[in-house]
Amino acid sequence: MIAMSGFTGFENPTKPYLENNLDLGELIHHPAATFVYIKSDTDNCGLIGSSDWVIIDAALTPEAKDLVLVEQFGEQAVIPLSRINALDSELQVIGVAVAIIRFHQNPLPVPTGNLQASLHRLLLPSSETSFIAVAQGNRMMPFGIHNGSLTVVERHVDYKDGDIAIVYHQNQFACRQLNLSAGTLDDGVGKQVPITRPFAVEGVVTKTILQLRHLVS
Repeated sequence: MIAMSGFTGFENPTKPYLENNLDLGELIHHPAATFVYIKSDTDNCGLIGSSDWVIIDAALTPEAKDLVLVEQFGEQAVIPLSRINALDSELQVIGVAVAIIRFHQNPLPVPTGNLQASLHRLLLPSSETSFIAVAQGNRMMPFGIHNGSLTVVERHVDYKDGDIAIVYHQNQFACRQLNLSAGTLDDGVGKQVPITRPFAVEGVVTKTILQLRHLVS
């Protein structure tokens, strides 16, 4: 399930986020030292997809549970800090991974210029027809949607078979993959639920942000 706004007369649990003017630019704490990393062919970090953005902050001091971007012999990869051997003299820690942004539709090119100033507008292009929700539970984790992930939900996007969407079904809101050809709602762990009425698609999940360091609240 997902904490989200209700567009059919229900109370809006995301109201506090709207009142606090949530800005995804808050993911960037050190603009001059922060950049986007795209997974390389030699990077086998299973948490990162091929088109994901990994926000790297080179100004942070790595902590025990951090993922860090490292470079060795000209090749880069994201690994847990705990995997670094003190004897790896050729390995250079470049920065700390603070967030992973997954694009479920139409990956964006890596921005140039001030990332802090542009990130919110890039990820949430239409504030009038989009909202940010917080994922609850790990049933959609195989799609890259982890418990606590921020999800960008866009109501103006036409949904289609295979999309991940916020739906109102069986008197509750949930994040599910639309399997319209089979008439089911699917989660990431293999459970399929037949679509019955009342049913509504409240918006398409186009992006998710997994905070590796809690920066936005």
